[in-house]
Amino acid sequence: MNMKTTVRVSTGLILVLWFGAATVFAAETGVENQMAWAELGPESQAVLQRHAENWEQLSPQRQAQLMRGAERWLGMDAQQREAMKKRHQRWQNLSPEQQARIRERFAQFRSLPPEEQQRIRERFRSMRRDMTPEQRQRLRQRWESMTPEQRDAFRQRMRDRARQMTPEQRQRLRDQMRQRQQQRQHDTRQQPPRDH
Repeated sequence: MNMKTTVRVSTGLILVLWFGAATVFAAETGVENQMAWAELGPESQAVLQRHAENWEQLSPQRQAQLMRGAERWLGMDAQQREAMKKRHQRWQNLSPEQQARIRERFAQFRSLPPEEQQRIRERFRSMRRDMTPEQRQRLRQRWESMTPEQRDAFRQRMRDRARQMTPEQRQRLRDQMRQRQQQRQHDTRQQPPRDH
């Protein structure tokens, strides 16, 4: 290999390594390139229309966040979109303090090991399966009426109770809750319609 070829290969290798390192750095830090509005596809533009005027002023991270949201939205069916609209409306109705608390709790959740996150998700799914919509509504209202201190105390009591239970006791409790729910559903189907 002559000197000129060696220099070209070395320069190319350095550029590849530099761009590779920059890509890894960008991925790890969440830094992404700014994207022009015209670069978005027509479907994404339609979803993100309210951001069209200030798109170029948004940070690359915010643009990426909005684009991921648009992709999720475009992948949803009508029922999923309706549920998402309701969640968004509930979020908009929260006070800034409530939103800040939720963001903080979510950051805490994201800092947990993946196994712990999965355990929490499963517990949440199980609770949703075991409760009627009316029960969930009553629980939500009760929770929202609590002060932050009452919520913290409640969480601590639940953690303490869970630590004291054996896996068999937890399963037995789940089974009992499921049986109660099935009985309630059966009872509501057996009741004659009310005259108004």
